[in-house]
Amino acid sequence: MDPLELEDHIPYAREASKVSLGEMDKDIQMLRTGLADVAREIEFHRTLPFMREFHARSTLRSWRTSSRT
Repeated sequence: MDPLELEDHIPYAREASKVSLGEMDKDIQMLRTGLADVAREIEFHRTLPFMREFHARSTLRSWRTSSRT
């Protein structure tokens, strides 16, 4: 496929590639807020004894699995 013929193959590529920076900034801020909420939730769960054990075991299992490859 010739890159110069991209619009022939994907007619809406030009329109879809237009980005509103204001909308993108709002989306990024929403993602940051969501990630902060997840981080707070994780920290809360780390204070619970059974979650500390779960996290330790899952981290160890993950490490063992990744070291085999």
